[in-house]
Amino acid sequence: MERTVGVAVSGLGEISKLHIQGILGSKHGKLVGVFSHSLERAKEIAKMYGVKAYSSYEELCKDNDVDAVIIASRDEDHLPQTIEAAKSGKHVLVEKPPALTVPDVELMAKTCKENNVICMPVHNYIYTPQIMRLKDIITRGNLGKPLYAFASVFHKISEENARKYHGTLITQAYHLVYSLLFLFNDVEYVAGYLDNVSYKEHKNIDDLAIAILKFKNGVVGHILSGWCCDDLTPTSWTWMVKVFFEKGGYLRSIPWSH
Repeated sequence: MERTVGVAVSGLGEISKLHIQGILGSKHGKLVGVFSHSLERAKEIAKMYGVKAYSSYEELCKDNDVDAVIIASRDEDHLPQTIEAAKSGKHVLVEKPPALTVPDVELMAKTCKENNVICMPVHNYIYTPQIMRLKDIITRGNLGKPLYAFASVFHKISEENARKYHGTLITQAYHLVYSLLFLFNDVEYVAGYLDNVSYKEHKNIDDLAIAILKFKNGVVGHILSGWCCDDLTPTSWTWMVKVFFEKGGYLRSIPWSH
């Protein structure tokens, strides 16, 4: 008989709803409890699903019924919550971005390795049928050698909504970056540009990000991410990955949520 994995969710914003539905729909996972900095919110969600509402994150980590934690909390909480979960012997699925600096991500990886637990970021787009199909084409060499890749996510986010996040680069271009890394592996060098072209009040939030990546296998990647306006043209760049090969091209628009 296969073992059921007890899962707790930390952070109860909009994205947590998808994680909870995923657990409930899983053959191998069981929702054990939820945590929020608002105990009232945690109790509300816990009552809906008949699970525990933790009064603290420490209480969650001490629960022997919890095998794994889904961290869907604020970006600033990802590092400390991952560290505490790992030291408590809990596996971790952490929302993107895993942390806000490279040293923080390295510390998370090191701590999880030392405590023999798995830490996985939510790199969900590489599991879409479109990206898996593209990876298969590249691996098999059906269209010859890949030469150039263009990836974009472009749509309007209001200034009021954008201030809750850390800019289009780290919040949304993140999906494009890990998708191209999955397709083409290691990067040789990167050049980039960030700007704020539309926000009036929160000038420290980037609403436009452009990056050029040269991969070690010779592929050139181009990333465009923007919150400054919607793309209403017939050939929308809302969420798109296009790859040119020696013998043809591959284009896929991917349904997305941020």
